This record gives sequence, structure tokens and C-alpha cells, in this order.
Amino acid sequence: MIFKSKTRVILALLGLVVLCLIGFVILEKVLGNNRVEKARAAYIADGGSFDRTSGFAEPVPDDENFGAIPLLNGITAETPAGDLVRDKLAEIGLNKSGHSWPRPDKDKRKPKRKHGHELRQKRDLALFESFFIDIGLLTSASDPAQLEAKLFDAYESAHGTSFAELHAGSSRPSAVLLPLAVDRYDPQRLMWSLSNKELRGAQNLAKGLMLHAHLALRTDRSDVALADVRSMNQLAVAVQADGSNLIAHLVGIAINSMLLEPTWEGIADHRWTEAQLKELQSLFLAR
Repeated sequence: MIFKSKTRVILALLGLVVLCLIGFVILEKVLGNNRVEKARAAYIADGGSFDRTSGFAEPVPDDENFGAIPLLNGITAETPAGDLVRDKLAEIGLNKSGHSWPRPDKDKRKPKRKHGHELRQKRDLALFESFFIDIGLLTSASDPAQLEAKLFDAYESAHGTSFAELHAGSSRPSAVLLPLAVDRYDPQRLMWSLSNKELRGAQNLAKGLMLHAHLALRTDRSDVALADVRSMNQLAVAVQADGSNLIAHLVGIAINSMLLEPTWEGIADHRWTEAQLKELQSLFLAR
């Protein structure tokens, strides 16, 4: 009898503990839900939204959108036309040749670039001579004194029309890569699918613009380099238009870091005019 009594007491205590735990969980759930609802209400009252499409850029007319110029129109399309656009951007970014983009740290005999902004860390364009020969933009080695001019002329002969189109389009007031605009949003398309081919194409294009700006600066064409920087800035804005996509945001940051390279080089070498420096300052303050 004593054993049975003790068992009942233990079971009763265990039952009480379980009931207390269940009651505690229910209480916390109710209190937590109340806190969440209050937080949601405060967020909405402050102008926030939980609508899935609210992070997407508002639709803009194509004739006002940098992302809708013929060179970029279709970059996000999952169609043969979209593939053709992305292939074109890869060619401009010199990323379709099967050859690795020249980097000093790829050659073990050369010292790695250090972090900082010393002049000795300027991009070594001599590395691009053999690269241009390999991909057919140059036929033979050039006089070192004429290297930048030869590289610029070769690059312009292949893609000058595309650069001119980008420069003209960069004056448009808006920059959104479609279908990131809400009027083109497809609810069946996974959010992260926006971070694959189209963002890679945009990054390839930014790489091409960066090289073009470096070559323009070293051949006393600061107006061309400034137009390249404007185009890179619009491209960064366009890929970041989808505020709900982390990868798009990171690609935008990468493009911003690329446009800083020629910007800094022009400042370090006193290539920019007073008016150009003011425009660059306005450009960065507006971001």
C-alpha cells in the first residue's frame, strides 16, 4: 500500500509538472503572438509592408529605364533571346573566351596586390596584351609606350557600339533590370532564381566597363571614362532594384567596388577635370 501511494504521488507530481509546462508554453505562445502582432502593427504604421512584391522596384516606362535599352533588354529572360543577350555581355566583359581574366596574383612570380590605395597598386594593363592576342583582339605585341592606346583601339573596334549605347542609356532617370519590376513579376518564379544568369551577365558587363574606363583614362579620354563610371553606377542601381534579393544586393556591391577602381585611379593620376570631379561627387552622394 505504501509503495502504491508513493507511486500515485510521483505520478501526480509528474502530471502536475507536465500540466505546468503545457500551461507555460500556451502562455508564452499567447504572449508571443501578442508581441508579434504589436510589432507588425507598429511596422505597418511606420510605412512598412509585408506584401511579397513590396521589395520590387516600381514599374517605369521602358524609354526611361536604363535596364530596358536594347543591349540589356531581355537579360533576365529565360528564352533563347535572353541567352543571346547574356552571351553578348560576356563578350564585352571578355568572359567568353575560355581564358582566365588576367590577374597579378595568378602569376606566382609577381607579388600579390596589397590592400590600400598606393599608386603601385594600379591595375597592370600589360597583363592584357597577351590576353587580347589570345582572344583575337590584337594580332601581335605592341610597343610598350603605345600599349594602352593599342588596347583601347582594339577594344573599341570590337565593342565600341555597345559602349556608346550604354553611355547614352545611362542618362535615363531609372535603372531596373526586368522582370524585377512589379509589373513583370511572376509569382511562380522562385525568388533566388533571379540571382543566376542575369546577375552574372551584369557582373560581366561591369568588368568590361571597368577595363574600358582604365584604358580611357590612360589614353587621356577622361570623358569616356566618366561615361563608363556613369554606366556602371546605373548598372549597380539596376541589379539592386530587387530589394528582397540578397544575392542581387551583393552583386550590386561588387559592381560598386569595380567602379571605384577607375574613379580612384583618375583621382590619383589627376586625370579628372574639376567639372568631372564635381559630377563624380554628386553621383556618389546620390547613392
